[in-house]
Amino acid sequence: MINYYFIFYSLLFFAGQIKDYKPCKTVCLSQTEFIVSDTAKYESLKLYVYNNTDSDLVINKLNTSCSCVLATIQRNIATKTLPGYIYVSVSSFKIKKGDLYSIDLVTNKPYKLRLEIMK
Repeated sequence: MINYYFIFYSLLFFAGQIKDYKPCKTVCLSQTEFIVSDTAKYESLKLYVYNNTDSDLVINKLNTSCSCVLATIQRNIATKTLPGYIYVSVSSFKIKKGDLYSIDLVTNKPYKLRLEIMK
């Protein structure tokens, strides 16, 4: 006889393992490049900051290279169990093709974290 409860809880367990996947050994961003389209006026992105070190990483400030990029800190502490979270919005109609724009994260640790934005 098939134990449906076992299958159900096993699937929940493995789904939780996939959600907690962290793509780096120390500290990194969920992505380092964001390419905006030619047709959209505005685009947005959820950027996650993963921390696999033993100490907490605190996001103190975000430096954007242009006023056409808006970035707000939604969760300023990244731990082993919970990533940091940044919301990024880009006015893509103001971005020139071929130019490079960026968001630099200022943290309490000496890691260089940057998202590059281009068209």
